[in-house]
Amino acid sequence: SSGISEAYSTVAASLGFSTETGVPKVLLLTSSRPAEGKSSSALALAQNYSRRGKSVLLVDCDLRKPAFKAPSDDIGLTKLLTNDEPVAGHVSATHFENLWLLASGPVPPNPADLLSTGRFHAIIREASAQFDIVIIDAPPVIGLADAPLIASMCKDVMFIVESGKTRTSIAREAVSKLQAAGAHIVGVTL
Repeated sequence: SSGISEAYSTVAASLGFSTETGVPKVLLLTSSRPAEGKSSSALALAQNYSRRGKSVLLVDCDLRKPAFKAPSDDIGLTKLLTNDEPVAGHVSATHFENLWLLASGPVPPNPADLLSTGRFHAIIREASAQFDIVIIDAPPVIGLADAPLIASMCKDVMFIVESGKTRTSIAREAVSKLQAAGAHIVGVTL
């Protein structure tokens, strides 16, 4: 019942009007730079939808500085990107009902190369067939190739901006990079 919780409930409800089919099936969250609140926002939205009875998969796609940890280094997105195992074997239950996690897994030496493969697209397709909503926590846009690569495959993007810290020009540059990759910006969370 906090103000922050209510704000995220409002964001979750607003996303229902962001596409012709309602809440995006796959939603990527990113920001222009690190530490703007994208991982916190991804978790808050995932929790919000899971409380509403939706089955939600939270995917940590920040292969450089992951925010969420798997119970074992034997599972995770980086492992899936290098094999043909089913997604279900790499998903961990959380202590929230209806919310599961696909952690990033061990940090690889070549994140952009791994994410640019057709395997990543297949993983997202498989996950979206198994869960009502897939929320992807992506790395920041500026200075890395990862977020535009991921956005080109996911399409619907929620852009996170840290209030009072993020310069307008940097945010605009990041949004331009996402749009150049073919992303649809469904909204901005301040």
